Amino acid sequence: MHKELFQGISELAGLRFEINIPVIESKAVVGRRLKGLCDAKLIREAGTGGYDTDAKSRQADKPIADLLGKYDPQKNEIAVFGGLCEAVADSTHVSRKALERVVLAHQVTHAITHLGIDREGNIWRNFSASDEEARELLAHIYPLKYFVKNKEEEEIQAFRLLAKHQADAHNKWRLYEDKSMDEINQLMLDMRKRKPGIRKSAAIGPFMRREATIRWFRLLDIAHELTGKPIEFIMSTSLSPDINAAVVGPDEYEWGIYHILFNPSMCKRERDVIKALAHELAHMITGSEEHGAGFDAAWRETEAKIIKRMYRP
Repeated sequence: MHKELFQGISELAGLRFEINIPVIESKAVVGRRLKGLCDAKLIREAGTGGYDTDAKSRQADKPIADLLGKYDPQKNEIAVFGGLCEAVADSTHVSRKALERVVLAHQVTHAITHLGIDREGNIWRNFSASDEEARELLAHIYPLKYFVKNKEEEEIQAFRLLAKHQADAHNKWRLYEDKSMDEINQLMLDMRKRKPGIRKSAAIGPFMRREATIRWFRLLDIAHELTGKPIEFIMSTSLSPDINAAVVGPDEYEWGIYHILFNPSMCKRERDVIKALAHELAHMITGSEEHGAGFDAAWRETEAKIIKRMYRP
């Protein structure tokens, strides 16, 4: 089943896939994933398994298939959480086999769009740092097109059931349901060529227009270079007025990405941004949240490295 999905979806996408991705079938019931499924009203009873009814969770905002399974782009492996799939199947009266196949196809598509080789010999090199909605659109539309092509009615039913219970942001595949594969494949290739950077949102749009001289993409490249980690920049109006920036992550549900939040009222010039960025990168590099003489030295050193790379002749 695994091999057939890899082959069929890669052919649909027009990509050559040459990597052997292990698929792990896990019976584990992960508390946060379980809570997300309960929030999405796919499981009637939370049960046990470490579930904390008072725990905060953002998982209801995740694609359901990414609660029931996972593609790890760092380890290049796929996991399907059979215990959770069984609970959802029992609660919704859909075929467990079809449900697990939908979840697997979703994760397989993540792997293929990430590592599949196009006609120019490229993969999606910035996959982990790319826009999540773009990744999820592809991970939904390719499995659906595959199931429709092969007339797999139970899988189509399970697919639409999961879509019904997730946020609208993850159902943009509906806009492409009637598009041809040529159009979808071109969309995918265009997405793979986009440079990762600041997530577009109404909150950061006006700030970015006013401060166009700040070289955000260059700063993001430097942050990747200094830490070797996937990073996204986000402008946040939720930070305390006296905080320049903050680093959040990594979160396994966000593909292991670190998010650096900038306060737009404090980071109005490139120099302000560099100083704030150096502070957060120093925390990442030292692996500590503590401040002190040692941290201050790491902060100054990191700031100097950023400035050297930004203004090198």
